[in-house]
Amino acid sequence: MSLLLALIQGMVLAAIPAVGFALVFNVPVKALKYCALLGAIGYGTKTILM
Repeated sequence: MSLLLALIQGMVLAAIPAVGFALVFNVPVKALKYCALLGAIGYGTKTILM
């Protein structure tokens, strides 16, 4: 259970820099939620595969 909790926490925290990079590159505001989602999914996938 702690692995799942750590994974979810890491995914939430990985969404923050993904949105930050999107803001640097002037991504439209409507697309920011997708950037956050993809950042979280990417982190989760990397963690599971490692």
